[in-house]
Amino acid sequence: MPYSLSKSFVTLTAPAAVRVGALTLAEPIAAHWKAYGVHGKERTTLRQVLTHRSGRPRFPAEAAGRDLSPAQLSGSMR
Repeated sequence: MPYSLSKSFVTLTAPAAVRVGALTLAEPIAAHWKAYGVHGKERTTLRQVLTHRSGRPRFPAEAAGRDLSPAQLSGSMR
C-alpha cells in the first residue's frame, strides 16, 4: 500500500525551524515558497497546514443544490 512519508517529516522538522527562528507559524508559506501561493493560497500559513485547516474544497456549481443527506447518498451508491 503506497503512502506519503513527507507529511511526517514536515511535521517533525517544521517545529524545529520555528524554534530556531527560521519560520513562524503565522507567516504565509508563500513568503518562502512562491509557487505555493497560487489559486487563492497566498495567505495560507504554516499553522494552517500543520493543523489540516488549509484545505479549500471545490464543488462543481451543479452540486450546490443536491441533497447530500445520508439517506440520499446511500441510495445513490447502489
